[in-house]
Amino acid sequence: MGTEISTNPKARMVELRTKPDTPDASNLQKCAHLVDAFMMGFEAKDAVAHLHLLICAWMSSKYLHAFDIRDVKPFRGEYLSRAIGRLSGKGGKTRFAMENSTKTRIVIAEYKIHQL
Repeated sequence: MGTEISTNPKARMVELRTKPDTPDASNLQKCAHLVDAFMMGFEAKDAVAHLHLLICAWMSSKYLHAFDIRDVKPFRGEYLSRAIGRLSGKGGKTRFAMENSTKTRIVIAEYKIHQL
């Protein structure tokens, strides 16, 4: 890809920069998508697969969607936790079924749902 990724623990940042021999400047944005997907909680292999899809010419846009479950329906208290539990399912069965049927990856973190 021709990019360098480094972490700065003191500033708590991930730094991306291109090398002088980088063939395409858009590679920096693609690496930023990779880091975004990993930081949202997706596995590294899923983030790399997402990067490979971004490299393909026929799929050049970003396919990473995140939303708050409270934006869909205003749940409160135990109703909210019950709704999140229904999305996850027992042992993650419902989430895995949704992932397999839609060919996506889903991360449920607190009230946020991330879809890759």
